[in-house]
Amino acid sequence: MNDNRTFKLFAVVLVIAILCVLSITGLGPANSRIIKGAGDVRTGIDIRGGISAILQPVYPEGSQGRNIAEDLASSREIIEARLDAQGIYDKTITVDSTNNRLIVDIPWASNETEFDPRKSLDELGSTGALTFQEVESKDLYTEASKLTPSGKIVLTGEDIETAQAYQGQNGSYQILLKLKSAGVEKFSEATGRLTGERIAIFMDQICLSAPMVNEQINTSEATITGNFT
Repeated sequence: MNDNRTFKLFAVVLVIAILCVLSITGLGPANSRIIKGAGDVRTGIDIRGGISAILQPVYPEGSQGRNIAEDLASSREIIEARLDAQGIYDKTITVDSTNNRLIVDIPWASNETEFDPRKSLDELGSTGALTFQEVESKDLYTEASKLTPSGKIVLTGEDIETAQAYQGQNGSYQILLKLKSAGVEKFSEATGRLTGERIAIFMDQICLSAPMVNEQINTSEATITGNFT
């Protein structure tokens, strides 16, 4: 009986000791902790300091009529995805609809020693990377919002001269692309090869849409229809 009690006591002490160690060191790689340690905890900006940024969209001429609320929501998703990719989960991103802006608060982690606010702000406010990518055969029927980049680039933002969104007669949104000469050649080759398959449109790591290719497109203008996130 005493041996059994001793074993239970030893087991409890061992578990407590392990938990104490994990609470300090954490468990898993630094950029993807399974359990966060003391060094990974981000205290509030008022205690530790950090970044508090106000981001406001700037539109080029000819952009009248845009849905600013949707643009802010999309920007919020892009910024959140960028921070998640860096392992920064305890941030606050607020949409200020009254003033048409985003407010981003990121407290420093207690184990951070090199603070570069300018670099962080530049990364947050930078334009998202637009890419058109092939969809892997195993993902042909996967919901667009769940697709991840395949790395097989069809077009980049550098290949596109202009992109305009408008609402069709049936209420669905369409995007009219005007491609640069290099983009026309790339898109013609890809749509000819991928007819009957899908091409995914990504902003950074977020899939906005993955329309089906109905036919080869070998002109400088193309219309994309479908659901957009």
